[in-house]
Amino acid sequence: VQLALYEPGVDPFSGTPLATSAAAGTLDAYVEHNALATGTYSVKVSADASTTGLQNYGLVVTTGGTFEKSGTNMTFAAAQDVTGRGAVLGSCERSISTFVASGNGLGFPAGIAFGPDSTGDGVGELFVAGHDSDNVLRYNGATGAFINAFVPAGSGGLDRPPEILFGPDQSGDGVPELFVSSYNTGTVMRYNGATGAPLPSAGNTGAIFASGGGLSGPVGLAFRAGRLYVASEINNMVLRYDAASGVFVDTFVAAGSGGLSGAHDLVFGPDGNLYVSSQFNNRILRFDGTTGAAIGDFVPSGGGGLSSPLGLEFGSDGNLYVSSRGNNSVRSYHGTSGALIDVIVPPGGGSLSNPEGLTFGPDGNLYVTSAIDNRVLRVTLDPAPDFYKVTLTAGQTLTVTSSTPGDGSGQFANNLDP
Repeated sequence: VQLALYEPGVDPFSGTPLATSAAAGTLDAYVEHNALATGTYSVKVSADASTTGLQNYGLVVTTGGTFEKSGTNMTFAAAQDVTGRGAVLGSCERSISTFVASGNGLGFPAGIAFGPDSTGDGVGELFVAGHDSDNVLRYNGATGAFINAFVPAGSGGLDRPPEILFGPDQSGDGVPELFVSSYNTGTVMRYNGATGAPLPSAGNTGAIFASGGGLSGPVGLAFRAGRLYVASEINNMVLRYDAASGVFVDTFVAAGSGGLSGAHDLVFGPDGNLYVSSQFNNRILRFDGTTGAAIGDFVPSGGGGLSSPLGLEFGSDGNLYVSSRGNNSVRSYHGTSGALIDVIVPPGGGSLSNPEGLTFGPDGNLYVTSAIDNRVLRVTLDPAPDFYKVTLTAGQTLTVTSSTPGDGSGQFANNLDP
């Protein structure tokens, strides 16, 4: 749970929470409430900065995720839509569950994507790359039930696939093709999006679509404006290929540019720039989406608890979601400032172990691979955090503490994740 206080008019997603007690006088602040667990969380008001004379006003999260308030001397106004995101009063429900269970030949699931509907239920199927099983398995997108090995083990020369992506239809059947990075062969493979059959580009064999240009340890994939962008992890570059032919075009991000170390996943943001996870120094880097020039850190080293970042995905809210392998968590960052918003999956939540790929489903929920135990987890998210306007009268100060569960520190206004 996060309870944080902000000055009036400050965007809680990009601004800095108040670091000291509020000064005398009337203050409007926002309490951000984003529950990960049941329990009681307290807002305390006192006549001075000491710990004496505190009056407790409890914020109670009950089973099922409903929000309640208690206390009569502090005003909790209706939810304030301070960011234009449509905050919903009382919405704090979140659940983490197993969507795809282990088995059916899935070994160390990594890349994940929703693709074409093959069952006629109106929901796109879920495709998961088995890094250690050298295959791509297909599951019912609504239930998680296993359908088949869409790309059988080793098909077309596939060897250690860390990432998958549906791209342009190039076979003329009206179905997007499946592109798969093949780490050990230093190639990007292409398969028919309807049948899973290998579709090599001209002059290639097996399923090879793109190679060359120094590609070594390909991982993240992205299509944009007639180009295929590929993260080359071993030599810390991003390379570009023609999206139709697979022919090498150029080096878009030079080796080590901006401090890139262990280039893993990449994604274009709402601002048109390219974001790359730099796993070996715990950063998310931003590059100019037109030139490839380094802009700088989007999330600095270890920012918001980031540790060995792998998968990246922008949500419909415009914020960046990151799988943090080093502490088995998923974190979200403000899409403009890069400031931590929330720990979407706390360390080990849902028994998450070695999170790799992540994607949003047609239902708006977040899906993340748990590689060590060969599962895919589904995270049901809130539509938006809640903000409550708190009015303090002259002479009062305000602190935020947590209890049941909590750390009992009584620190003012900061991140109190149980």
